[in-house]
Amino acid sequence: VAAEEVAAPMNTPVGADDLEQRTCRFCLGGEEEGATGDGALIAPCRCAGTQRWVHAGCLREWRRVSVSSTGRVERRCRVCRHAFRVPRPPIKDALTQWFNPTATDRLQCYRRAWWQMLSNSIMAQEGVEHIGTANQLARLFLATELRVWGGREVRGGNGALRALARAARLCTNAHSVVLLAWLASVGAAHVGERIARRDEGRMSAVGSRLIANGSGCPSFVPADGSIARPGARVGKLAGALDRLRRAVGGPLGWIVRLAVPGTTRAMRLADPVQAAISFFERYPQYRVM
Repeated sequence: VAAEEVAAPMNTPVGADDLEQRTCRFCLGGEEEGATGDGALIAPCRCAGTQRWVHAGCLREWRRVSVSSTGRVERRCRVCRHAFRVPRPPIKDALTQWFNPTATDRLQCYRRAWWQMLSNSIMAQEGVEHIGTANQLARLFLATELRVWGGREVRGGNGALRALARAARLCTNAHSVVLLAWLASVGAAHVGERIARRDEGRMSAVGSRLIANGSGCPSFVPADGSIARPGARVGKLAGALDRLRRAVGGPLGWIVRLAVPGTTRAMRLADPVQAAISFFERYPQYRVM
């Protein structure tokens, strides 16, 4: 459970001479004279003006709701970024707040673990154990709670874990880009080979047609008396298409031939890194049947 930060001595309660000038930033209510406990107005951070004062009970309730709804442990003021100066809650209350079973982030982590086991069962992955022992359940619980803690630390401003999470996200994005580039280059090379084989067959058919039409009769006689044979027209069109294919296909072919080995080497480098990230994100992996 994350400990409460105490960055300075406890703040003093509001004086009786200016109670009407100070209101809670959350409920906008004031403080009755002599109020203590949850009803007392305190200054838990370095904010000034109307943002300075807050009821102790309102602040505690806001922090509790923040953990339950977003999984974020509010240790610092969102305005001045200063650590809250508040007393440590009782251990029982702190544990109840941290292990709230309806917290959004905890539900998401356990839901993700369940869907992972279900997908492992559907795909019947080899080497994945069936879950059913107390030891396996304990490992699953500890790993999931560790992810809950890590997520709350990242959202709460832990610099080291935030840097690790950002690096893992960048590596995952880079792996996705490399994977797409590798699939595109391999697919382009395969399509290029099929087009080349098809063009060779078409050119052979055009050549045979030209030979056959070379001894035939003219299809029509224009006014100027020139003769246009069907084979000549087909040959010109085929020649133009062939020149276009060579002009465009040549550079593209070189690009594809260079991209395939390059993206393959990049995949060999990116796969181990992504495998390590996936291990920490998904450990332990089980299946239910």
